[in-house]
Amino acid sequence: MLTRHSREGEGARWGSNPGSVYLGDQKVRIKVPRVRRKKTGEEMPLYSYERLQDPRLIEQMALNRVMYGISTGNYEKAAHSVPETFGIKRGSISKKWIRSSSKELKKLQERSLEEQDFTAVIDGKVFGENEIIIGLGVTVKGEKIVLGMIEASTENYTVCRDFLNHLLSRGLKIREGILVVIDGGKGLRKAVNVVFGEKGYVQRCQFHKRQNVLGYLTKAQQEAIGRKIQTAYEIADYEKAKKRLMAIRRELQGKSLCR
Repeated sequence: MLTRHSREGEGARWGSNPGSVYLGDQKVRIKVPRVRRKKTGEEMPLYSYERLQDPRLIEQMALNRVMYGISTGNYEKAAHSVPETFGIKRGSISKKWIRSSSKELKKLQERSLEEQDFTAVIDGKVFGENEIIIGLGVTVKGEKIVLGMIEASTENYTVCRDFLNHLLSRGLKIREGILVVIDGGKGLRKAVNVVFGEKGYVQRCQFHKRQNVLGYLTKAQQEAIGRKIQTAYEIADYEKAKKRLMAIRRELQGKSLCR
């Protein structure tokens, strides 16, 4: 940037304009010098000023802070205050959050899965009025890693099929077989059968199965039956666990509570 008394170079000062730069995750008001070319009078860009206006730093800070529990509405109050700064408004943070989180989601959805051996756990979650299919991979070491996600119902076969094919295209290994735990959605079950074929070993999610059964019972009956089902699930021996679950089934049939 030119000094006030500089007589060298091709530019010369020409007053100033109000402006701002990023300082941490806030913006600071400054006076921006105007510089014009001596020969032509053309306005010259100030590259140092342009770099200080780069929003990428604040995008990451906004992402981190919202992820750690600071809402966009409370962001301005939560930001560290420094002299001569002005807070960043809710609308500005919301836009930066969307931009930054979109970049992170794109990286998550496109990263390679070739380096890990997974047991895939596919599940559906409801957020407000939206249902999200989430692919959660469990490594042979027991580490849980999100493989990807897509907005759709587990009843939607076409979307589920494309989602699983996308995981394969990114390097998901199923050569030795893969266990897939699902919530019972028919579309997802069909997609697993079509995409993974004989390499896909399907298990119904115990939580969803238990909740489906308890949904037929009165509140007074739910606690006792739920406890019995959970006890059966915790039995390590397959035959003994199955025997216990069949006994619960007969008990419920006798009460005309099962369809």
